[in-house]
This record gives sequence, structure tokens and C-alpha cells, in this order.
Amino acid sequence: MLAAAQGRWRTSNVEIIGVAMDAQGWSKVTPFLQENPVDYEILLGNPRVARQFRVGRVYPTTVFVAPDGDIIGSISAALEASDLDRMITSLLRELQQIPPVPEQIRNGSTKSTSNPKKY
Repeated sequence: MLAAAQGRWRTSNVEIIGVAMDAQGWSKVTPFLQENPVDYEILLGNPRVARQFRVGRVYPTTVFVAPDGDIIGSISAALEASDLDRMITSLLRELQQIPPVPEQIRNGSTKSTSNPKKY
């Protein structure tokens, strides 16, 4: 779903970044990404990153960060593509940075064809 969102929102200056919070680090994350490639950046998280972005022990957690680095929203639950699109649209309006809404979203085609996998 995040890869599809990255594609839908790329032209609207929205960037999707994945944070892998696996305790075994890159030795576990790299093979997973080789089997399940994504087209957005993946960072390796640690307790400091979790504190910085106010992420507890609930995964997945989606954090919305403004261009200036301020955390402007978060949700600790799995999201449907349509929910994610609504949240992004709402936050962009709040930031008064209303970009053109991608055509797929205007047409209601926000269904993801991928099945996200957990590792």
C-alpha cells in the first residue's frame, strides 16, 4: 500500500519513508527488501528514532512530518489506502500547501493491488 501511495502522491511533494524497527538490523531487513522491493526510502530505526518520532511499541505506526520537520500527526494502526489518502489531503490543506489531487484519488481508484507483508 505504501508503494502505491508513493506513486499516487509523488507529484504532490509527499514522500513515503519506511522505518524498519527490526532488532536484528540490516542483516534481517536487507533480505526482506530483496524479496519485497519497494520504491521508497527505508531507514533502520532504533530506540532514539522511535522516541524522536513518538512511536511506541505499536506497529505499524504512521507518522506525518511537515516539510519543516514538525510532527503534525500520527496513527498507530493499519490503514487502508483511502484512509491514508484522506489523512494526507487533510494535512496538506492544514499546511496550506494544497497540491493538485492525483487523478487516481479524484477518480476514487485508491485500491492497492499489493499485499503488504510483515517481517
